Parts: sequence; structure tokens; C-alpha cells
Amino acid sequence: MVKRFVHFAKWKIFQTRVKKGLSLLKQYDPFGYSIYLKLKDKTSFDGYIQGADYFIKDVIPAIGTLGTAIHEILHGVDIENSGYNVNKYYLIEGTFIQVEAQKYLPQRKIVYKNLNEEDKKDWDLSSKADTYLQNFSGTMPFELLLEELNAYTIGANTVVNLAEGKGSPYETGVVNPGIIHMMRFMTLYLEELNSSKRGAYRKLKNNQQYTAVILKLWRQAELVINRVCSSKKARFNTPEMDLKTLKRTYSSNAMESLNLLFHKKETFHMPEKCN
Repeated sequence: MVKRFVHFAKWKIFQTRVKKGLSLLKQYDPFGYSIYLKLKDKTSFDGYIQGADYFIKDVIPAIGTLGTAIHEILHGVDIENSGYNVNKYYLIEGTFIQVEAQKYLPQRKIVYKNLNEEDKKDWDLSSKADTYLQNFSGTMPFELLLEELNAYTIGANTVVNLAEGKGSPYETGVVNPGIIHMMRFMTLYLEELNSSKRGAYRKLKNNQQYTAVILKLWRQAELVINRVCSSKKARFNTPEMDLKTLKRTYSSNAMESLNLLFHKKETFHMPEKCN
């Protein structure tokens, strides 16, 4: 009887937390909430919000939990629309755009060998490199790297919106620096492609429709990073280390390989400091 009561009490708190999380998104992050509305299987969202038992007393979901939930349901919307094939749906400027996989592009594991010593000292970036670039995950196509950049960008945007919302219950929002790490991986991928896979790089460069998507995903990420860095209520997890990674990304030869993709010179912007 006691176990049944405890189970019921947990269930009630979980349900309250889900409702509260949706209410907060609807009020302070309508953009993130609109992604939830596109998700057909809403139970997956419930799972991200309910969390582990040690959060059982928290009726209001942690701000990072909501950011992660939006990140993950963006993947869910993609899977529901494209299945598990490599054609991807990216959310760009509020619109889902389907992108056809470029099968001539090598697997994303080509990035790993180009991580430098400073990258390896960044424990969070190094951990994500093991997660996204090694073993089976490393055999995944480039499109899935772009998908992760998209998901980390939208999740970070949710955290900033929740932190800055007038009347929001959150005092601060800690943003997952995965958005910065994916930008670093992207540029290192393109650098390796340009130096050792010249034929594939030329094909990519000549596909203006595809490179336009890359540019839009990058611009969207830049915009959100600048929002985080200028916010008084949101910050990256380890601001000093994360800004160093961002500086390495923008100052490296890899950025030139990104710029050369486009048929006119682009200007990329990174914040000089981060709160």
C-alpha cells in the first residue's frame, strides 16, 4: 500500500511538472512551444521533463531540462518526418527545410584526428568528440552533424528565452556549449574535406542550395551565441573555456574552408566577450 501511494505521488508530481513545463514554454518561449506542437508523439516530451527521482520534489522543471527537451524533440520531429534515413529536416528561421543527403561526403569521423591539444584540454568538447565522432557515431554522415548544430542552437535559444522572460521563475540560465562544439567540428570537417578530399569539397561548393543551408545554420547559431553572450541572465556552462573554443574556431584555417564554400565573401561574427 505504501509503495502504491509513493508511486502515485511521484506520478502526480511528474504530471504537474510536465504541465508546468509546457506552460512555461508557452508563455516565455512560444517558438520552442511551437516545435512541441509539431511533435506527434508527445509522450517523448513527457519523458524528458519528468526527469530522475532525485528531482522528485521539483515541480518546476529545471531550465536546462526544458532546453534539452526542445533539443531532443527537434530530433523527434525530424525522425517523424524523415524516418531514420539520412535526408534531414532542419529548423531554420522558423521553417522546417528538408535537405537531401550528399552521399559523396565522407563520414564525420574525419574530424577527430584534427582536434588539437587545446581542444583536448576542453573536457566538455573532448567528451562530445568521443560521443559524436568516434566508434559507430563516427560513421554517421555529415548531415547529422548539421542536425546536432541545429538542435543545440534551438535548445540554447529556449534557455535564453526562459531566463529573460519577464516574470520568469528562473533567475539564470546555463546554456549547453554544444552549439560551440558543433561549430568547431563543422569547420574542422570542412578543413579536412578541403585538404584531403578535394573532389568532394568541389562538389559541395558547387551545390549552392546545400551550402545555403550550411550558411543559414551557421548564422542562426551565431545569432543565438551572441544572445547568450550579451544576456544578463544566461551564460554558457564554462564561459571562459567556451569562449576560448569559439576563438579557436574563428581564428583557425578551418574558417577559411567554411568561407570558401560560398560564392561571395561572407563576414562571420563572434562576440569579443561573454558574460
